[in-house]
Amino acid sequence: MTNLEIHQLIEDIKQNHNECKDFRISILNDEEKKKEIVGYLKPITKNVLLDDEQGVISLLTKWRRMFAKFFLTQFVLSNERTERWLNQIVLPSRDRILFLVCTSDHKAIGNFGLCNVNSESAELDNLIRGEKGGDPQLIYYSELSLLKWLFLDLGVKTACLHIFSNNSKTISLHEKVGFVVTQEYKLWEQKTDEGKRYSIVEGEGQPVDFCYLEMNLDRESFISRYC
Repeated sequence: MTNLEIHQLIEDIKQNHNECKDFRISILNDEEKKKEIVGYLKPITKNVLLDDEQGVISLLTKWRRMFAKFFLTQFVLSNERTERWLNQIVLPSRDRILFLVCTSDHKAIGNFGLCNVNSESAELDNLIRGEKGGDPQLIYYSELSLLKWLFLDLGVKTACLHIFSNNSKTISLHEKVGFVVTQEYKLWEQKTDEGKRYSIVEGEGQPVDFCYLEMNLDRESFISRYC
């Protein structure tokens, strides 16, 4: 797909247009050719926020608060701030989409996002498991299913992500999928009025004892391993 086609599809999904109205990605456990559906990646759309029957805004706020230490910017969280972020950043951006990770019985247990999506590359972001439930490897299968949509349906060539080097559990998950570390950046901590932020710009604050890693996985490597 071209950049224009990818961005139009993302917009159509988030605005519930036409055939994208009920779009979701099935999370498959296809080990040993079972192809069992163990959950769903459901996009956060305009209608989801308008109804908010599941309390999505509250869930996203709670989950972000639980894992705040693994984000570059750390601040006082609130439902109002989350709603503003969704309405002003996530929904209008044609190269960004955020999914709820749901169990096979449709319980939301986390979130998973893509940003900077184009025909050449895309970045995985906002991966959080905030609740118990579902398959023990639901997040692993979620990442595989999201990458299959990215590589096979959208035709993106490369996926990347960024992560703190002290987040060892999540690094192991990405390595299991096939990502490899391609770059390490030193980090500096800055105090802000609302909390703190980390920067890769040397001298902006105090140095910390962990790094900011970039990990990459290309389409050919993924296909040869899983398809």
